Amino acid sequence: MGRLQILFVLLLSLFLAKCYPHEQQELLHCLSTYSESNITQNIYNPNPLTYTSILEYAQKNPRWWNSSHPIFIASPRTEANISPVILCSKKIGLQIKIKSGGHDYEGISFRSESPFVMLDLSNLNEIKIDLNEETAWVQAGATLGELYYAIAKRSKVHGFQGGVCFSVGTGGLIRGGGIGALTRKFGLADGCQWKYS
Repeated sequence: MGRLQILFVLLLSLFLAKCYPHEQQELLHCLSTYSESNITQNIYNPNPLTYTSILEYAQKNPRWWNSSHPIFIASPRTEANISPVILCSKKIGLQIKIKSGGHDYEGISFRSESPFVMLDLSNLNEIKIDLNEETAWVQAGATLGELYYAIAKRSKVHGFQGGVCFSVGTGGLIRGGGIGALTRKFGLADGCQWKYS
């Protein structure tokens, strides 16, 4: 990333911090009230450099750098941390944009015309595979590459009807239907078959 882009993101971060101080304080107070754990340590406002790196990782398409940005990025570490973010954002009147584990070329998870919180699920990336039942339970934050790797470690005959881009998040892939190399034979990833012959 060029120096000009980094400078732009830092200036935009300072601008956002000045524009939404009331919403930021209100959200942090609400989260501390409704959360059992200290979820506020996984909430990033536009000031720290962590915010910029998370946003930069999500934005693979440089055309969205000049668009709106979240006033907060929430990166829950457990599933229990998700509901307070949704509850408090709704209570304050902020939109919620969800980013699963991978990239977002269309910019749906980090652009909006009104103030919003980005719910970054990349920390929720657990994968459980049961070869006897031929099932896999995959959290939304796991990437397609992580899923392929986990399956390959466990079996030489099982697979997943996904795509060819390993950095895509499984949550977005499955929610969007999931078109991939095996679509003709097995259909979309949202109704995938497990055993390939």
